[in-house]
Amino acid sequence: MGMLRGTAYSSQARRKQEPFRELRRDYPSQKNGRAEALSRSLGRGSRRVQATSSRRVKTALSKYDELTLIEKLQDRQLSKLSLRGTDFRDLRKKHYAERRHYPKEAKGKSIRSAPVTGVEQGVVNAVANSVHLIFVAVMVLVMLGLLSVFSAGASLEGNADLGYSSFLTQLLWISVGWGCAWILSKLKYQTIAKFSFLGVVASLALLIAVFPFGVQSFGSKRSLHIYGPLYFQPSEFAKISMILFCAYALHVKREKIKQFSHLCFPLLLFLALTCGLIVIQRDLGSASIIFLSILVVMALSEARMFHVGIVGILGAVGCALATYDEPYRLLRFLAFFNPWKDPLGYGYQLIQSYIAFGTGGLFGLGPGMSRQKFLYLPNAHNDFVFSIIGEEFGLVGTLVVIFMFIIIAIAGMKIAEHAPDQLGRILAAGITSLFVIQALVNMGGVTGLMPITGVTLPFVSAGGSSMLVCMGCLGILFNVARQVESTGGKV
Repeated sequence: MGMLRGTAYSSQARRKQEPFRELRRDYPSQKNGRAEALSRSLGRGSRRVQATSSRRVKTALSKYDELTLIEKLQDRQLSKLSLRGTDFRDLRKKHYAERRHYPKEAKGKSIRSAPVTGVEQGVVNAVANSVHLIFVAVMVLVMLGLLSVFSAGASLEGNADLGYSSFLTQLLWISVGWGCAWILSKLKYQTIAKFSFLGVVASLALLIAVFPFGVQSFGSKRSLHIYGPLYFQPSEFAKISMILFCAYALHVKREKIKQFSHLCFPLLLFLALTCGLIVIQRDLGSASIIFLSILVVMALSEARMFHVGIVGILGAVGCALATYDEPYRLLRFLAFFNPWKDPLGYGYQLIQSYIAFGTGGLFGLGPGMSRQKFLYLPNAHNDFVFSIIGEEFGLVGTLVVIFMFIIIAIAGMKIAEHAPDQLGRILAAGITSLFVIQALVNMGGVTGLMPITGVTLPFVSAGGSSMLVCMGCLGILFNVARQVESTGGKV
């Protein structure tokens, strides 16, 4: 009787192992139980998936290589499996087979392979808190910007109607920007990044179109006229398109990016073309911000730090040559060291900015009470809006602005740290670095800690193109955070 029970048990065990014999025969390098564990992992979310898991595993392993298989198996956890000798830990991707065979049942549902642990729930909570902090920080910056733009805009021609006009225009761009942020937060950033090459081509075409069709402003052509008071600056659109493209290219090339030739093409080629066109338009500040943001993206990828250092040195040399080539840039650089040498010339802006900060004191003169905005401080509603905040809200107001950007930096890097894949990590870090670098360049220029470059303060300065692009970047950053929450904090 015992022998019969043993025979029956053996037959039952053989029947259970039957679906995995073909896998072991096709892939002898796999250890016993690897394919079985893979099939069980794939079949853990649904009974239908369990019934056909072995067949799908066989099809997947024979049809796709390792990297493609990872992309095809979203929302699945492959715990410490070895596919063809390569180890992948805790990889969770979306299972398109489930959605393809059962679209109605799977529509809008996230298929999870395992219950969320306490650590993973902590990751989800941390990312959710980061999103809330960034949202609050951006709203504070936007409100301060609206107050300052309304105050400074009224003094452009000594007409209060112009203040309302600039305020309403800024409010319009903010509304459109929030709409773009909402749309981009709902789309998958992987899909957006796949079409980033078209964005780079479009930005290059717009930058070239500025030369024959651009509007002359302050001695240079940087923007295109849309309609009425609406203008568009292509260099702002180039910021988000270059970050998306470089992040996607670095993600796709992976290990190949360690070769300098793969780093040069197409990344450095398009970076050089974009920055070169922007420099020709006499906007060295925007070109420098794009270059530094891409440098951060490269440093966080698989590229060698030696190659990243070479690119940084080449960029510094190019910036020095561009500064020396244009007299006004050289004068601005000299004003950084001693603006009082020519107080009515190249040092005038910086000195008037100093007066605004000094007049504000600790708590400021009050909203709308700035005196420097009355044609003493050029571009008070745009490049030097931080000086107006310092005059009207004092040291407390400037510290609030700085603290908001610190919150954005920390929370943005927290989202990048827990991103579901390498693309999300690089993209979130690149967008966060764009916000922080541009804020540092603007605030450093108006306070005399850096040469004046003429870039806007994100979320604060007047300017539709800058506001629209910043809101779009914010939407992509929220997109990465949303996918972290949808996967339960598992990478």
